[in-house]
Amino acid sequence: MKNLTLSFLERILPRAASALVMVLLAAYLSPEIVGVYALGTLAIFLLQAASDNPMRQMAVKVLRTTGGMLFMRRYVIIVSALGTTLFLLFVIALVFLLPSGLADDALLLLPLAFVPSLAAIRMKNVAQLQLRGLWPELARGQMWAALLSLAVSVPVLVGTKSILASSLQIVLTEAIYSWYVRRAASHSRVKSEDSQANGTLFSEFRHVAAYSLLGWGQSQADKGLLSIFAGPAVFGMYSFAQSIARSAGDSLSTASANVLRPVVLGGSHTIREVRKLAEPVIQRGVLLSACAGLATVLAAEYLLRNILSEEWGPALDAVRIMTIGVVPTMVGWSLTVLLLALGRVKWASPIKFLGVLAAVPIAFSAIYSLELAAWLVVAREALVMMLLLGVAPTVLGRRTLVYILIAFSLLAGVALTFGR
Repeated sequence: MKNLTLSFLERILPRAASALVMVLLAAYLSPEIVGVYALGTLAIFLLQAASDNPMRQMAVKVLRTTGGMLFMRRYVIIVSALGTTLFLLFVIALVFLLPSGLADDALLLLPLAFVPSLAAIRMKNVAQLQLRGLWPELARGQMWAALLSLAVSVPVLVGTKSILASSLQIVLTEAIYSWYVRRAASHSRVKSEDSQANGTLFSEFRHVAAYSLLGWGQSQADKGLLSIFAGPAVFGMYSFAQSIARSAGDSLSTASANVLRPVVLGGSHTIREVRKLAEPVIQRGVLLSACAGLATVLAAEYLLRNILSEEWGPALDAVRIMTIGVVPTMVGWSLTVLLLALGRVKWASPIKFLGVLAAVPIAFSAIYSLELAAWLVVAREALVMMLLLGVAPTVLGRRTLVYILIAFSLLAGVALTFGR
């Protein structure tokens, strides 16, 4: 429980800081300008899905192989150069495609070009600390990164009332955290237990990257479609709702996956062994997800409605509903790690593809009703979770399934109660 809590703190602190800046943006700026910022983060999430997320899944395993360090060095060089270049090209495209009144705001996204490099550079250090179980160090690093980035970005936001503050907040968080974990891991060494050819690692990376991109499509393709077919205002409100509703839930999802990786990827395990190792983590993750979802709903209803103008009302209605999806999302992320440990992750790719297809009705529903789109988001996450369970039906026991059902039902009941 301690490791999961500390890992959750490590993931929630930067997301909480970003969510706070997003709320301040909504208080000072129009949904159209918030939509421009959301376009920038959408591109960053895509780059992370193709590089950062799959390497994070493999990093613990890579460090344990003699060929892994060379593979890691090549990864850092390629991702740093390619990620930065692609994001700069994306910003240039926005400048030409957006209306003239929003083109200048797109240029304020340029600091985000450093994010892929910073994430790649610290990958080895984070994995080293995870392998040594130094979760307090990781949480402490994120705490300082979040606080210091807010200390700079909030005054910038108040002074400039622009999305430059949000861009700076993300980059500063990444930079400070990268420096901290590099310093903390300077004396950490991981002993290589076996050898693995770079070609084998690259092949596995491509497979995991493809799966990660499908996961990105499942959670972000609806926003991509909205950015094309809906106006900036609708896109901005939908992105705001998703950011607030998913901050805590997504943090728990990555936290549970981070804790599970060193446990279940440390060697060959049978389904029974994986289940024994994973169930305590997932049960606690479900409990924390329910608490985080409840806190999010209460904050949206009693705090944000008193801070933001009435034009953000539809977005806050969507927050209440989207929060229900934090439980199946957390379970889905955890199941991905378990399927990777069992060598069955390839069977899950078609399931993720169904999640991507679901983005089409979600996006077009959002054009007319954010609340309807939010319900479809919850239905998608629940469907994907159930199908992933079908790939390895015995990987979770009845008690864990009951926990999931109770937590999901509790959040659904809360959402319906506040919706009356």
